[in-house]
Amino acid sequence: MRTVVLDTSVLLQLFLGERGSEAAKTLMTAYAAGRLPLALPEFGLLEFAGALSKHEQRGRLKPQEVDGMLEDLLGLGIRWVPSAGLLGQSVVFARQTGRGVSDGAFLALAERLEATLVTADASLVEACRGKLAFVTPLEDAVEALGL
Repeated sequence: MRTVVLDTSVLLQLFLGERGSEAAKTLMTAYAAGRLPLALPEFGLLEFAGALSKHEQRGRLKPQEVDGMLEDLLGLGIRWVPSAGLLGQSVVFARQTGRGVSDGAFLALAERLEATLVTADASLVEACRGKLAFVTPLEDAVEALGL
């Protein structure tokens, strides 16, 4: 079973019910059933919390909603991989794709684990097109992973 690395955009789809949330829910259902191993870089927790915090600051989420989502995320039992060991390759991928080092960390983890990186970030997909075959858009992931 091939491991899947989800980036923060997929977590946001899942928890905020945004565009693509059905595909994100299908991935999480497969994970919960033991059919899809998941891994994320540990700093993804902070990135996710930061995005939720922005929603809270803009009045789109209440503090208790943010707190609940963070607790729910931690309760999923996802494999959180320390980010320090991804640093060098993260910078390489940032240079290769013209993206930030945080995107590079998700790419580095997927490469290290020989995993598929699933993202809802269309600009990341475009930046990786023709360079990194292990990147899959969320809207294609269910079919691509055979779920």
